[in-house]
Amino acid sequence: MTTKADWEGPEPAVSTPVLPLAAEIVIHRAGRLTPDEIARLDRADLAGAEARMVAWDLLRDALDGERERREQRLAARDLAWRQVSLAAVAACLEPVIDDGYWRVVPQPAAGAARLARYAACALIAPELLDPEVAHLLVEPWRSVVGMTWSTRPS
Repeated sequence: MTTKADWEGPEPAVSTPVLPLAAEIVIHRAGRLTPDEIARLDRADLAGAEARMVAWDLLRDALDGERERREQRLAARDLAWRQVSLAAVAACLEPVIDDGYWRVVPQPAAGAARLARYAACALIAPELLDPEVAHLLVEPWRSVVGMTWSTRPS
C-alpha cells in the first residue's frame, strides 16, 4: 500500500537567487537599522510616496520580463522587508506585516520597510531602469542610511 507522500514525489528544492552585491548590502543593512534610522526612513517615505509607487510599478515591469530578474526581485523584496521587520522588533516596535496593504500601511517602520524594498529591488538591475526611476527608488534610503553606490551600469 502506498501513501500519499509516496505518489506525490519529493518536494522541489527551493533556492534563493543570487542577488547583486548592492542589493545584498541594502538587505543586510536593513536588518541593522537603529530606532532613529527607522523613524527618519518613515518620515522620508512620506515625501514623494506617490511618485515612488509609480516608479515601483515601472521597476516591476522592467524586471519581470525575464524569469531570473523576476525571481531576484521577489527575493530582494521579501528579504528587505523581513530584515526591516526584525530591526523594528529589536527597536521594540511591532513587526511590520508584509501583506496586500504594504504600499500604504502607516504603522511605525512600514516606511523604512518600503524604502528598503524599493532600494534593494532597484539595485538588482538599475541599467534596466530610467535613471529618474532608479533615483526615486534608491535616494531616500541612501540619504538616510548614508550608503553610496552607483545606479549607473559600470
